[in-house]
Amino acid sequence: SAYTFTVSVTVSGQAPPGGVTGFSVNDGTPTITIIGDPAKTYRIATSTNLTTWTGVPGLSGIAGSSSPLELELPYAADPDTDPVRFFRVEEEAP
Repeated sequence: SAYTFTVSVTVSGQAPPGGVTGFSVNDGTPTITIIGDPAKTYRIATSTNLTTWTGVPGLSGIAGSSSPLELELPYAADPDTDPVRFFRVEEEAP
């Protein structure tokens, strides 16, 4: 069956040196594309309500890169089991 995905990027305050630059679903696997400051490390966080954020398993300690980096997200693209899910890039503390 076909799925519809809406991707929206919102930046509040000062824009970070990187972040989410793309999102796609290939064979049911969601993929997020990010860029970031090469001197920093990042993690991908997820939420179902935009209030409570948790790290995505296996997607922390990501070295920043000025070139796009594609990361597969360990979630099924199934609106019956995961009707709404948000993702963001967070800078990790040094």
